[in-house]
Amino acid sequence: SLPTVEASLWPSAASEAPSVSPVVPESAPPSSNPTEFLCTLSPGDLVIVGFNYGGTEEFAVLSLVSLVEGTEILATDNGFVNGTDSFRASEGIVSYTVPAGGLPEGTVIFYNQGGNSNFTALTGNLALSNSGDQILVYQECNGVVNFVYGVSNERSWNDDDDDANSSNESNLPSALAVFNLEFTATGNDRTYTGPTEGTKAGLQGLINDESNWEVSEGLPLEPIFGGAFVVDDVESDAPSTAPTTADTTAAPTNVASVAPTSAPTPVVSLTPTLIS
Repeated sequence: SLPTVEASLWPSAASEAPSVSPVVPESAPPSSNPTEFLCTLSPGDLVIVGFNYGGTEEFAVLSLVSLVEGTEILATDNGFVNGTDSFRASEGIVSYTVPAGGLPEGTVIFYNQGGNSNFTALTGNLALSNSGDQILVYQECNGVVNFVYGVSNERSWNDDDDDANSSNESNLPSALAVFNLEFTATGNDRTYTGPTEGTKAGLQGLINDESNWEVSEGLPLEPIFGGAFVVDDVESDAPSTAPTTADTTAAPTNVASVAPTSAPTPVVSLTPTLIS
């Protein structure tokens, strides 16, 4: 009899990721740009998609580009003083290094002060104040600080370049004039609730729009972002997926309780099967 080809539309169920693993798109290849992004992330390549300032202090960082292994990402609640071009070193810095094999665009990396965290403490104590605080995401290469994204919550960015002396304040680094968020209304915990699929530029615009965020009342971030984002290669007019919501009353069915993964993506298996 002639061999036939069976097309299997669904892979076997994915195993649960370790509790400290970032949420990675299952269908995306690792690190598609092996010579880029080791020390040259640009503003907006990483964006913050959620944070909790009260109770469990945590935040989630989405990568809109692929990351090669060895890339170091830093985050701090230290204020930055434009007048001296330096941080006010009284708070904390955490670090994450991309593991072997790299990470694809759409990966979400988590910081959790008291629980499972991809970031590890580097210096001081990163503790987000519910009286107002900032998160600055950056790289430091050969002594040069390269800012990537920033968020200020319950506090405006201080516009006096020589006065950001309080632990609740920071100047906005000039490199982040476009890629930053500023929330001045009451709300310690906020989550991006807009579409999770789109082009890099499309997602940047959506995430940078305060109207796509909601106060989340301390909901853990890992279950909310249990399915990784999808960053499309081809420009389109609008993202194709429906918005997610931060107000979840039940854990998503496709995620684990601590470190969820996204639902399996259809693939085609071309393994020949002989039919007698």
